[in-house]
Amino acid sequence: MYRKVQKNSVLKKIFFLFLSFCPFIPGFSEEFQVKEPVLTVKSSVQWEKGFFLSETSMNIKAAGLTMPSARGTGVERINMELPLLVKEALFTLPVDSSNTLEDAVAQGIITLDQVAQIISDGETGASYFKNNMEILTIPHSTLLTNIGAVFIKHSTPYIQESFLDYTPTRQYTGIIIDARGTLPVHGESVNERLQPCLFPKIWDTNMNLIYERNTVEPETAKKFGLVQYTDISGSKNYVNRVGKDPLRITARAIFGQNRTDILISREDAQRIYGQEENINLLKQGKVLIICDSEVLVNSSLTPKKDGLYYYAFSDIVEIFDEEEDIEVKDTAGGIRLYTYNVHFEPDTAVFLPEEERRLNLIAESLKKIIEISPDSDFLVDGHTASVGRPQDELNLSYERANAMIDEMVKRGIDRSRFAFRGFGGTKPVADNNTESGRAKNRRVEITIKLNN
Repeated sequence: MYRKVQKNSVLKKIFFLFLSFCPFIPGFSEEFQVKEPVLTVKSSVQWEKGFFLSETSMNIKAAGLTMPSARGTGVERINMELPLLVKEALFTLPVDSSNTLEDAVAQGIITLDQVAQIISDGETGASYFKNNMEILTIPHSTLLTNIGAVFIKHSTPYIQESFLDYTPTRQYTGIIIDARGTLPVHGESVNERLQPCLFPKIWDTNMNLIYERNTVEPETAKKFGLVQYTDISGSKNYVNRVGKDPLRITARAIFGQNRTDILISREDAQRIYGQEENINLLKQGKVLIICDSEVLVNSSLTPKKDGLYYYAFSDIVEIFDEEEDIEVKDTAGGIRLYTYNVHFEPDTAVFLPEEERRLNLIAESLKKIIEISPDSDFLVDGHTASVGRPQDELNLSYERANAMIDEMVKRGIDRSRFAFRGFGGTKPVADNNTESGRAKNRRVEITIKLNN
């Protein structure tokens, strides 16, 4: 196996060297050039307007189509492939502070059939040409409330029992939380911007839960969503959501792996819970969150999966061909390395010496990516086994993700290319009741983001 991989690698290098000189050879045929993909999809989430938007495009030339039949044939083919392409983009949608739609499917919270139905219930627009009739595009839109509705499973709203001291308050018509700018991330020594999601949670600064999806009347949550996001310029447009005399709150911090949850002061929480009419505002979903305008539209959901992407994917697969505990997958978010059964000193982020070889291989693979796409960067996710200490596990997962970055930096990769997150034991891939399962859950995942 090793010799075969080496041979293939040498042949591939010779082939690409040949291609680099071919344009200078008289009569060189264009058919040997790297071809454009036939179908591509671009997606975005417009949080204020409440839509998940996608555009599926076909390269008419790459598809081998000619006018005048290209439009009819192209539309038919796009419509056949559209559900699969949109699903991949939809999988990256943040659901809450730690999960995307893909995570929700993997955990059995919702099913693939439900995702397919969400796409089917969306609206497909009229096809149109662009780029001098070279590209045929079909737009598709899905209401965010339709996506959120499949997660609403409670029948009556649940309100936390009063845990607050009495504070004088009065009745308001709604709740506005100003979460603009960079805010402290609770439990971490960094400041970041709030990121929208389908189901944000609101906590007080003592980490008492104030508001979450089960707080809202189920039919209201399905129809209007949990909150309304806007920027400061649009806040005056939502009188129907929060009325003319809302309680105005300034966010104190944000929380969660996806930076989606908000912390408010204990005094502001008391102003809500101190009067029954204000608690009813939570049940009615009368919550408006003001955030920075740049986070209201997310257009970087999926990577561009072109020839360069799959060339990089092939190279990485080849590097780890014989590694049992490293898996390479083509995911909705990009190329992802899963490194299982990572050996650390117990309850620390210190790698054991036996991991040296694997760390070298990982660094080799990331350097290969940088050769192919010089502007690429990497997202490192730390995971632990779950042994009943959730806060310790979360902290340790952050430390181990950062330790992986430290090892890559030692091997010559610039730290500025990396971001990291920790999930503790909240995303198991195996049974935590067995030693082999816990070993697999002790893992580090690296998502490769080719900026191609």
